[in-house]
This record gives sequence, C-alpha cells and structure tokens, in this order.
Amino acid sequence: MKNINIEDFKDIEVKIDFEPIMDKYSKKAKDILINESPKSGRPNRATPYALGWTVNSDKDRQGIKKVVWNETNWQLTHLLENGHFITNVKRPGGLLWAAPRKHIKNAYLSIRGGYIRAMKKAKVKAEFK
Repeated sequence: MKNINIEDFKDIEVKIDFEPIMDKYSKKAKDILINESPKSGRPNRATPYALGWTVNSDKDRQGIKKVVWNETNWQLTHLLENGHFITNVKRPGGLLWAAPRKHIKNAYLSIRGGYIRAMKKAKVKAEFK
C-alpha cells in the first residue's frame, strides 16, 4: 500500500454551496416568526414586534452565517420567550408574572428537520487546478 502525501491534494479545491439552503430556511424561519409572534390585546401594539423579524448575513471564520433576529424590539424577545415579572404592577400576593410564550423555539423546531436534511444533500464541487 502506497503512503498518501498531503502534497498530492494541494491542487484540489472543494466547494460546498450552503448559501441557497441557508437563504431558504432563514426566510422560512422569519415567515413563521412573523405569523407566530405573540400579539398584544391592543391593536396599535400588536404589529411592531411581529413585523420586526429580519434576516442578516454575516461572514465569519467558518463562512457565511444567517441570523434571524427582531430588529425593532430585540430586547423583548428574551422576555417573551422565557417569561418575566411585571415590576410596575403590585398585587396583594406579590409581583405579577407574565408566562413565557415559546415562539422562537417553535419556529426553530419546525424548520430544523428540513434544514438538516437539505444540508446533508448539498452539492459538493471539486475543482482541479
């Protein structure tokens, strides 16, 4: 058996194009979050949070990544997802607790399976120089 030398592979460039898959699923997550976001009982306060979801592209050491985040009310996402005390409402029994509304986790869980399957089926391109 012949020894394999790393220098034999220096002219091969391998590319895996994940960007179309990431675009598709990040837009899907955004659409789900727009539809599933908690809405206030007051009509003028219902839309800014729900319509604030946006997708950003960012390039880091590992390549391109897509981030879905709420641009208008980013501070509110943690409070709604995990629940919080309402400090300006005092009751005889103590502070008022607002229960969590799991909308971000539900959006993640609904697209996770399809996203993983799509990434496994991604096209691999090898080019020889």
